Amino acid sequence: MAAIYSATQSIPVTVKQECEECKIKDNIILYSTGCPKCKVLKKKLDSANIDYELISDVDIMQEKGFASTPVLEVNGHCMSFVEANTWVKEHIGHER
Repeated sequence: MAAIYSATQSIPVTVKQECEECKIKDNIILYSTGCPKCKVLKKKLDSANIDYELISDVDIMQEKGFASTPVLEVNGHCMSFVEANTWVKEHIGHER
């Protein structure tokens, strides 16, 4: 969301920004072992009301070549913990 100031007031008015990406139903998968970072990312996804599939099968993660968790996969693009947190922040409040 962006703050826009009114021409007559110095009070910020919040405007909801939408991205084209959010208008399409995303295929979101959280790969998690239940580690502390996994729990943080899961909580952020839940708080943002972002629907996702949770996979905790280590064999699947190894087959995909993941060396650490959590991994957030959105429409085939895999993200590390840091990248995933940024993605969640950018998509909070968007129409899904």
